[in-house]
Amino acid sequence: MKIRTLLLVLLFAETLLVSAGEYLLPIGENVNSRSAKVQMVIGGYGAWSEDTFSYEPTMGPLVDIIKSRLQNLATGFTPALGYENESNSLEVLVTPGPFGGSLFVPQQSNDLWVIPEEVLNVDLQYGSVSVLLRGVAKVEMEVRGEGRTERFSSEGGGTGSPCTIQTVDWLLKIGNVTLEREYVNPKYRASWVTEGEVTLWENDDRKAVFNILTGYLVEASDPPPSFLESLRFPPLPAPPRITAIKREGSTTTITVAGETNAVLTVEWKPAMRDYWQVVSSGSSFKLNDNATGTFTHITEAPMGFYRLSVFNSGTPAVKKP
Repeated sequence: MKIRTLLLVLLFAETLLVSAGEYLLPIGENVNSRSAKVQMVIGGYGAWSEDTFSYEPTMGPLVDIIKSRLQNLATGFTPALGYENESNSLEVLVTPGPFGGSLFVPQQSNDLWVIPEEVLNVDLQYGSVSVLLRGVAKVEMEVRGEGRTERFSSEGGGTGSPCTIQTVDWLLKIGNVTLEREYVNPKYRASWVTEGEVTLWENDDRKAVFNILTGYLVEASDPPPSFLESLRFPPLPAPPRITAIKREGSTTTITVAGETNAVLTVEWKPAMRDYWQVVSSGSSFKLNDNATGTFTHITEAPMGFYRLSVFNSGTPAVKKP
């Protein structure tokens, strides 16, 4: 009797692009270099368009991605009938990260309703930089330039102008490192600041020091603090995995989850002693913005082994020191 429903799956999470990596605090020129959820809404009474997606630095610079997707979102927007001349809004929210938006009145061009270009060039605003990082007991900051030096500490000590970093010591106890934008975000930083560091202490012996202009690790104690590995950039990708399998006749549909926009290669063999065969169409397939994808494999074999490999994850959108 022909067996049609038995399928044995063997999954190998092979990451082909693993490198030694660097360590990065999302501040300075790399303030947007971290995973985030982005929500964009355009609309008004009775009509709106929305785009929500997960952002990874491997997708490209955050600002460029937002502007490109806003253009696409605006193309499909049509104001509600009778409200064409009413005020509408555009809102962008990045969590964690910046936010922005404005009010506008749609304009007509070639019998189409369009959103003014200056509205789509949204000016993103930032608050304090908050990083979920357990194990940090103390934060120190030093900025220098034009003969001036200012130092601050989460414990409240320091010289120079007042800084909110002196009031967030309690946040460290719940794993939240908060750094004020006036010192770690180039959009708000005083022009006289030309260099500086942020030092994260685990205890009296273990620390990590980061460049305040770029966010990159400058030095670390030996042994390093335990929290440092969570600041590796690019982060080690989550292994791709099979989340669902459906077999109908000779067709097997496999649902896969992994990194957003990851490009995967699917290999298969009917028995353990056989050689692996690439069975994904075009040698590889790409996961969507929700980090999922489906692949269909047609075979008369009653069973088989599958494995996934990361083919290409793109280039991190970070600025090097």
